[in-house]
Amino acid sequence: MALNKILFLLFMHIIKRRATLSTNQEIKDMLTETDMKGPICLYANSQLQGRGQLGNKWTSEPYKNLTCSFYFPDIGIQVDEQFNLSIYVALAILRTLDELGLEFCQIKWPNDILTDNGKKLCGILIENTLSGQKLKSAIIGIGINVNQTDFPGLPNATSVALETGSDVEVDRMLQLLIANMEQLDKQELLKVDIDEYYKRMYLFQKKSIFQDWNGKEFHGIIQGVSNYGKLQVYDINDHVMNEHDIKEIKFLGQA
Repeated sequence: MALNKILFLLFMHIIKRRATLSTNQEIKDMLTETDMKGPICLYANSQLQGRGQLGNKWTSEPYKNLTCSFYFPDIGIQVDEQFNLSIYVALAILRTLDELGLEFCQIKWPNDILTDNGKKLCGILIENTLSGQKLKSAIIGIGINVNQTDFPGLPNATSVALETGSDVEVDRMLQLLIANMEQLDKQELLKVDIDEYYKRMYLFQKKSIFQDWNGKEFHGIIQGVSNYGKLQVYDINDHVMNEHDIKEIKFLGQA
């Protein structure tokens, strides 16, 4: 591991809990009650009320998975480039999974990581605080299924153990993830590799079937993501490019 990443591991304030309701919420409470400075990583062996995007629940078997949240102050990203943060986080998670032998995972816009067979492995929840035209700070919640092998009622879920055939030490995955997140503490304009993001984006530039917000199905091709994070899809039926926000479009699969 590079020296700058080792120093970053030493500098980051790492907090571990046996159990918490929500790692994102605990960091919020901590910041209002204390004068702690970032960066912070809070990791819980058991998360009782984990949340996904738009209030969706994130369920996790205790001691089997990685449930953590990062806090970074003064990231310095312009509001009109805020999706760069999502891009960076997704690629940091993919680098972590690559190091564990899962080299073909994909990013499903806007906040999921899938295996190459389309199973959900990880979810991301980012909550930003704005100051003028910049992001003042960010809390980044990450849930990765590591050693859990049974997902009742979730047929599309999988884990690192199921995909690789062997258990992984959750603490080791945490250390790899922290090291891959280190650039977020440089307090400068975040540089992201958009080409790498698109290279590993689920259904990118493939003819696919979607459903829009009013239930209409259509054939389309993902062309990219706007700076504000909207999915850009070329509608093959209507011959027009549209931008879709979260929950305005549903993936039905490749055509």
